[in-house]
Amino acid sequence: MEIVEVAPMQRRSALTECRCVLVQRRCRKSQQDGAGDSRELPQEISWAGAGRLPLAWRAGRARGGVGGVARGVQCQAQAIRVDLRQSMFARVFLRFPSFAGLLPMVKRMSTRDDGLLSVYKVCAHNCFDQEQVHSLRPDELQPLDGQGSLNTTWDFGFGAGGSGVDLIDDFHRQVDSSLRDCDAVSLNRRLYLIHLFQHYVTSYHQDTHVPPHFTIYNQVCGYSVFHFLPLLVGLYVTHVGRAGPLELQRVLGELDRRGVGSLGTLGPDRVALITPFGSHGVWVPSVAHNPSLRPFEVSLIRAAELYARPVLDRTRQALRGGRWNHAVEPTAAEQAQARAFAAAQERICEDLGLTRSEWALLARETWEAWSQDSDEEQERCQ
Repeated sequence: MEIVEVAPMQRRSALTECRCVLVQRRCRKSQQDGAGDSRELPQEISWAGAGRLPLAWRAGRARGGVGGVARGVQCQAQAIRVDLRQSMFARVFLRFPSFAGLLPMVKRMSTRDDGLLSVYKVCAHNCFDQEQVHSLRPDELQPLDGQGSLNTTWDFGFGAGGSGVDLIDDFHRQVDSSLRDCDAVSLNRRLYLIHLFQHYVTSYHQDTHVPPHFTIYNQVCGYSVFHFLPLLVGLYVTHVGRAGPLELQRVLGELDRRGVGSLGTLGPDRVALITPFGSHGVWVPSVAHNPSLRPFEVSLIRAAELYARPVLDRTRQALRGGRWNHAVEPTAAEQAQARAFAAAQERICEDLGLTRSEWALLARETWEAWSQDSDEEQERCQ
């Protein structure tokens, strides 16, 4: 396996891929009515480095300490030279990338207490809007257009052992063994088997469900289009996109014109390293509107998250501190209010002859009594 740095794609591609997902839904009915124009839709999705297994490393890494750690992670990623295609199971699945082959893995990795699987589905009118999360039994899962699951996971920590799914167990062994002698990077023991169907979209976001991390995405079968944008720009684009696809198309076109953002497409056997320094949106293209693509039923990704250990240690230390939940500094008025409140409690202790421990006990009992009151009574007490 050769791991290479992927150069940014042509800027126009971001808008083209967006149109691929946004326009195709809008055109279906009009095409049935004879009013559709297939020239609106892109005819192919290009991807660089055919025959190689690239590691997409985005430009614009942070400077300073985090940048140094980032370069260390890149070097460590360069050391992951185990060919992910050596797994016999992976080769078999790549030859037969069917929905039927996915179901046994999903059933085996369903670990919720109620035995259900969480899936998401984009809305027909706007792919940046999602229907409510659906909870299904694994045997109820169907390859529905615009549907996907991001929560099929297995935790290899605390002596849990393997999942029994060769595809994810082999991935864990490969990544874990490559990091065994590296003190700068640690592996999140929860690995992901992400399965998405054509037309599914994850709007622009930054992964914040765990502390800052790098993500290794290995595309097993199907295709995924990643569009990278600066953090605030990506969040703004998501806001605009939820208002309507036409405005989203206009904004993405303007970003392309100004050269903002980059695009990377993953096909079978491809690997991408996602950094924590920006935002990204993920699109699953349609074979019907991209006839050059190899036919696929499911876009299947196995993902592992890598922590830069110095950053992780600082994050844990901050979360254990007394001000872990202080997002912004208090205003002058809030500080004055806090001082006035503390002074009032001191006077109560003096008037009633209370120690601070006795005051704390009475405060807890008072709060419990208030919690049993109606909302109206609580408002009156406050």
